[in-house]
Amino acid sequence: KYSEQAIIKLRRYLQFVPMDGRTEDLLMDTYLKTQRYEDAINYLKEKLKKEPKNSRVLQTIGMIYAKAANFEEARKWFRTRAEADSKNPKTFFNLGKAYQEREAFSDAVASYNKAINLKYPNPASVYFNLGVTYQKKGDNAEAARAYEAYLKASPRASNAKQIQEIIKIKKADLN
Repeated sequence: KYSEQAIIKLRRYLQFVPMDGRTEDLLMDTYLKTQRYEDAINYLKEKLKKEPKNSRVLQTIGMIYAKAANFEEARKWFRTRAEADSKNPKTFFNLGKAYQEREAFSDAVASYNKAINLKYPNPASVYFNLGVTYQKKGDNAEAARAYEAYLKASPRASNAKQIQEIIKIKKADLN
């Protein structure tokens, strides 16, 4: 299913129908399943030559770099996407995750807050990551607040009891 032959067929098809988003998604999925990250990135960079401000392509390149654990490159591409499309909350969520991985906690917090302000469709995940970031940063008060917001947004979360314990510990550390 995810073979070299599939990649050849998908690329050949895209030569004739270049704007077929579903086929491009399948090609990207095939590249990722076979861990051919560089091939995926090179394909998308070629696409950017024709559409330099294509925010979907910029986002996808950033996500591929993040999947390949190259968070510095992921951050660069998410920032480029943010400059091209400053109203997309998903961009700022992904940028926050890339900053968090690089331990650039202040930048991560700013990006997560921007995602929240832009109405990220799954606020619970933003609040959870914000809590983790504050926790790593050593800011117990803000970590507790973010985790409380997470539980409010997702009261039936599978890790709710663990998060409640973390909140208790963080609040106890404040006293």
